[in-house]
Amino acid sequence: MKSSILCVLILTVIAVTVVTAQDQDPCVGGKQPSCICLSDYSPVCGSDGKTYSNLCGLNCQKQCEKDLQMASHGECKNSN
Repeated sequence: MKSSILCVLILTVIAVTVVTAQDQDPCVGGKQPSCICLSDYSPVCGSDGKTYSNLCGLNCQKQCEKDLQMASHGECKNSN
């Protein structure tokens, strides 16, 4: 009986934690999204005129800027 109550309690805590984590927007308050990208330098130019160190970095930023696209390979001509 006690083990059943303990299991239900643990599952409830896990469920609340998962739902809370999913509701947090990584872009609120000027925060940057957290992504795991390799540090290889293979620059791409984003449609926002910014140079990203690689495609992974650009895709990470897309979490905050849904319309962001890769404009070209290499650095942007007028990079910010």
